[in-house]
Amino acid sequence: MRILALFFSMFTYARYKMHHNTEQLLKLIDDNKLSTKDVAEMLGRTNQTVRIWRSKTGHRVIPDHQLELLRLKLASRQAGVV
Repeated sequence: MRILALFFSMFTYARYKMHHNTEQLLKLIDDNKLSTKDVAEMLGRTNQTVRIWRSKTGHRVIPDHQLELLRLKLASRQAGVV
């Protein structure tokens, strides 16, 4: 019975553990006080796509290149470059 409980807890953790890119996206959104619309406009994506990326289910994760582009755009915005 303990083995079954351990397996179930490991399965549940692995299933609901947030992807690293999702964690990074949520941190950027929080740190920079961005809305879904802000991120969508900066990356040329739809609001729906960004909402999917923000979801913690991990079905679709923001691609590495999109995350890097968001970081670059935020850095240039903070530096005053438009």
